[in-house]
This record gives sequence, structure tokens and C-alpha cells, in this order.
Amino acid sequence: MTVGCFRMMDPALEEAARVSGASARHTIMRVTLPILFPALLSAWIYSFMSSLESLEIPMIVGLPAKIYVFSSYVYFSTQKSLPPDYGLAAALGVSFLVVSTGLVLIYWRLLGGAERFATVTGKGYRPRVTRLGIWKYPAFGVFILYFTLTILMPVLTLVYRSLLPYLMRPSLQVLDLVSLKNYRSVLTESDLFGATINTLVIMAATASVTMMLSITVSWVIVRTKARGRTALDIMTFMTHAIPGVTIAVALVYLYLRAPLKYFPIYGTVWIIILGLVAGYLSFGVRSMNAAMTLIHRELEEAAHTSGAGRARTLWKVTLPLLLPAFVSGWVWVATHSMRAFSIPLMLKTRKNRPLSVLLWDLWDRGESGEAAALGVLLIITLLVVFIGGRWLVARLSRQE
Repeated sequence: MTVGCFRMMDPALEEAARVSGASARHTIMRVTLPILFPALLSAWIYSFMSSLESLEIPMIVGLPAKIYVFSSYVYFSTQKSLPPDYGLAAALGVSFLVVSTGLVLIYWRLLGGAERFATVTGKGYRPRVTRLGIWKYPAFGVFILYFTLTILMPVLTLVYRSLLPYLMRPSLQVLDLVSLKNYRSVLTESDLFGATINTLVIMAATASVTMMLSITVSWVIVRTKARGRTALDIMTFMTHAIPGVTIAVALVYLYLRAPLKYFPIYGTVWIIILGLVAGYLSFGVRSMNAAMTLIHRELEEAAHTSGAGRARTLWKVTLPLLLPAFVSGWVWVATHSMRAFSIPLMLKTRKNRPLSVLLWDLWDRGESGEAAALGVLLIITLLVVFIGGRWLVARLSRQE
């Protein structure tokens, strides 16, 4: 949510601070961070709500230790309780709405006038990379430590498990049992091809629809004085305040009762896409709001003066300037859609099951080796999408 805004910020302000005698630390604290305050606040609020809404890690890691959190409590009240307690799930969802409403109101009050955060104007826009100098070594060390503890070691453990018939302590004797049997089992899984196609459709459609809606809504919120734009911002943020399991339950009730000839989406990937778009729209709007506050409205006013309408201005002026942040958001939504779990789990059928749910089914059936192998393959796919997206964002930024 913040990388696109960092790429878009005009470094002339930081250069002015350094020329005036400010140190690098003073420049960061008094110039860089205040300018990026909307993006940082948006990211903090979104991360806070995401932690409350997360389901897959609390289920797989927390349940064996009998550690329950908000999301897993909602899941069990609707899926494991007999009879299902949907009223409790709805009440918990309302409490989420109260928390999110308070956070959005705080966001709007602290943000004040968005114009004071604009740095991209008609006077010039010269993004550049800042050299860290000697500080690159401590920064790289912190990155390596974080990467090793949170990504490298878990992934290596997953790869190690995928090569063994069952979990064993590492030793030289284990080498005799290493094989690709789990990968062969996964690749011959009858549902793998359909799950892969479903995942690709969900990824592309969810990311594209979410970001196009986000940039449109963000333009209304930040650039217009339309009545109700604050309410619109709050409404889009509310979607993230509702847990994925609650959104899924609502969609089940809605489209099971809807006439199939008018809304034939139940049991298809489109109902999963609809739920994911509702869940990720908050992220898209937050990131686009933060990016759009960095672009001064004088650029759009110049287009209007030249005879361009609002739609043409948005397409020819605003969107090209927002392209790095837009593509960053698209990649984020795409990668999260590929590994989304709670909504697809609640809305799954035999025909619309994506890879994340197939992985869960393998784990639930006790086929942990096959689940680990599928997890490794999913990680490789996500890396390809992510690295390709970051390369595209970097190229777009250099062109700008």
C-alpha cells in the first residue's frame, strides 16, 4: 500500500531540506513521513483489520493448541456448531463494523485537507533512488534476518516435508527416503486442473474489477465535492470490517434465494469473485486514496481547461500518474486472491474449488505430504506473479 506512494513522491522536498542543513534522520521525520502520512495511516488501519479477520493461520496453527480468535470463533459458530448460530456470527460482524467505523472517522479527522499532502504538481516530477551509503549494510542485515525467520525457514521446512513420506527429524538417514512421490500424487490429482483454472480466473477477475472500482471510487472521494463522499469512503472501508466468513454466509443466503435465471452465479467462481471484490475493495480504495492525495488537482484542472471531460481526464492524466500505485495494488490483490481461503472455503463446490481450498482439503484428509507439495507449487506460482508485477511497476516508475 505504501510502495507506490514512495515511488511517486517528488524528492525535491527532501533535497530542499538537505540543502537547508537538515540531517537525513531529520529529513525523514519532518518531511518524508509527514508527506506519506495518509499512506502510512491507511496501511496501519488495513493491517490492523486484516489481523482481526485472518482465518487460515488461526485454524491450522491455533486450533491444535486450542487457541481461538475472532475469525475462528465466527467460523465455528456457523460451520461446526449444531445448529449453526448465524445470529451470533451476525452480532460479531456488527462489532467489527463499529470498530472499523471508528478507525475511518479517526482517519478522516487526522487527514484534514488532502491538498497539503500533494507533491506531484505541474511544476515538475522527478522521482529518483536515494543511496543509503554505509547504512545499506545494517539495512540489508535487518532484511536478511526478517526474511530468514519469517519466509526462508518456513518455506525450506515446507519443501523438506514435501519430499518425505512423513515428517521426520533431519538426519543423514532421511536422505534415503527423499523422493518426488508427493509431487506426483498432487500432479495426478483429478481436481488439480479445474482448481488451477478456477484460481487463475479468480486472480485476474478479482484484481482487475477491484482496482478499476477502486480508482473510480477514490477519484470521487478525493477529487470531487459530491455529497456523501465521506459516507462512500466509510462504506468501502466497511467491506473489510466484515469477516470473510460472514460475507460468504451473506452471499449464500442472498443467491440461494435469488432466481437462478437472473443470478446464476451460485456454485460458480463468480460468487467467489464477488465476495473477494467486496473484501479487497477496501484495500484498493485506501491505496488509491493515499496515492491520489500526492497528485495535485492543478494537473486535472489544466486538462479541463484544454477541453477534456472528466472521464478523459481520468483516463489520460490521472490514471497514467497513478499507474505505479495501480499496478502495485493489482499485484497485491492478485496474489492475495490466489491464496484467499475464508471466502472460497465457505462458498466452495466441486466445480468452483480453487487451489487454496484444494490444499486445505488435502490437509484435512491427513495427506500432509501432498498438501506440502501443493503448497510449494503455489508459492512458486505466487513468486512468478509477484516478481513479474514488481518488475512492471519498477519499469513504469522509470518511464515516469
